[in-house]
Amino acid sequence: MVTKLELKRSMAISFFLMLIIIVTSWALWATASAFGIIEQTESMLYYALVIVELILLFFVFMFSMVFFGCIAEQQGREPGVIVIGLAYIPPILLMYALGVLEQFLYVFLVLSVLAILYVVYSE
Repeated sequence: MVTKLELKRSMAISFFLMLIIIVTSWALWATASAFGIIEQTESMLYYALVIVELILLFFVFMFSMVFFGCIAEQQGREPGVIVIGLAYIPPILLMYALGVLEQFLYVFLVLSVLAILYVVYSE
């Protein structure tokens, strides 16, 4: 049994880590845009940037799942489909803010399904 204090602690840690990763992802994309890496779509730096951004989006999704799951458990409910649906909001908003929603959406959905399968089968 997880206590309310442990849930609050996990919720705070996952929220702040999610915010740190979002700010880092945004800063990385803005820096790459300032250096002109984003316009060079055939360069290796662009591909490295895209891979790093997708990894950061994956971690934002994982931490948002933990955050919303802790909120659901703190209210006495079992985390379910609604928690998974809410966990998609921060990464999709980040992709929209970066202007890469159309480019990254399908790859992100595949990665998020892998994350959901990991969470489901790790228990």
